Amino acid sequence: RVEYSGQRDFMGRYCLHFHLMKKCPLCVFEGNSVVDSAQVGITIHGTHNSLVSNNVVWNARAVGIYTEDGNEMHNMIKQNVVICSWWQFCSVNW
Repeated sequence: RVEYSGQRDFMGRYCLHFHLMKKCPLCVFEGNSVVDSAQVGITIHGTHNSLVSNNVVWNARAVGIYTEDGNEMHNMIKQNVVICSWWQFCSVNW
């Protein structure tokens, strides 16, 4: 369980973050809960062949699960739950 993590108003200060790991089949976020984060819940950035599975993200600011550049390939993102209890709580002004 990860609570109250990330830093608001600082891009890249995410709660759980694969950062420029390249091809990384051993990169796994599985069975975590991210609760009331001040930033994006789970981020995949510059990482390929990772697994993000069976996680719960509750009230993450902005988005729950995020691929940062859009060129991240062959990542398995499955069976996760992302919940925002109130839209104003999860909104950010980027």
